[in-house]
Amino acid sequence: MPEGSLITLSDDSARSAQIEWCIDVFSHTDSSLVLKGWAFGPDTVDTIAVQLPHTRPGQRVTRLPSADVELAYGPDAANSRFLITVPGIAREDVLNVSLTFESNSGETLTVPAGELRANYLERDPLHRLFNFFFGMTRERGTKDLLEIGSRARSGNVYKELIGEGVKYTGLDIVSGPNVDIVGDAHQLSSLVRRNSVDAIFSISTFEHLSMPWKVAIEMNRVMRKGAIAFIQTHQTWAVHEAPWDYWRFSSYAWDSLFNAATGFRVVDAAMGEPAAIVPLLVSEASLGLQDQPAFLGSAVVVEKISRTRLKWPVDTASIARDSYPN
Repeated sequence: MPEGSLITLSDDSARSAQIEWCIDVFSHTDSSLVLKGWAFGPDTVDTIAVQLPHTRPGQRVTRLPSADVELAYGPDAANSRFLITVPGIAREDVLNVSLTFESNSGETLTVPAGELRANYLERDPLHRLFNFFFGMTRERGTKDLLEIGSRARSGNVYKELIGEGVKYTGLDIVSGPNVDIVGDAHQLSSLVRRNSVDAIFSISTFEHLSMPWKVAIEMNRVMRKGAIAFIQTHQTWAVHEAPWDYWRFSSYAWDSLFNAATGFRVVDAAMGEPAAIVPLLVSEASLGLQDQPAFLGSAVVVEKISRTRLKWPVDTASIARDSYPN
């Protein structure tokens, strides 16, 4: 996923009433595009093809065992799984790829690029949790919402997800687009009035916090009791924004930050966007590592249940190796 971005999904779908389809894998490595999924209908889906806006590139389609899909959907889904390999796809073309299905009765369904990607993301646990959080803010009638790390460096702004009548405040350590308060999240309670916030969210920021446990304490101080927060960061990602790239998180890590001692309970946590780690120097320990589970993102939804007495009186400037950040 692009650094700092998540996708909100609508309930609309390009699925045909006659052709059911699903994408499980959409990857691009060494200029080759790989798609795995399934497609079926009352009439056999004979043709599955990747298309770019003005061309149909050369590709290889392989049928895969489909017992799991047939078990779930019935005999129409027999022989429905497929693997498509398309060599020579440039990086800039990947997100413009569409997919066409054609049955032996002549029915054709073309799935546009945006819907193709959304088909995968709507089932991804990370993105489900993202949408779950914003659903909670609407259900609870959130009035004051704070974003930590709000600067729109990649053009990603989430204000459109916030209902009318909600006061949005964007905080970032650097001024810029979508920033209302410039300051360090480690000093949050000196920047935002205590017990004033109904909800907090933060996208791809916690990996850049030198002391995320201190920020958890600071979040507690500015949140009202019963307020909720959504934090998304990385489980696996390339080193970026160095030297301020400090941490990686699994879904199992969140209880260490958000617990009874810090005044929170974890509502739900997830890892999403499956990935493969490919070692460039293979050793006994790393051999076969690309076959082991990895995920690009990790996220949590938490609720404040009480005040915390914890303190962490350490100034960020005293431990940062360089200006924090530039």
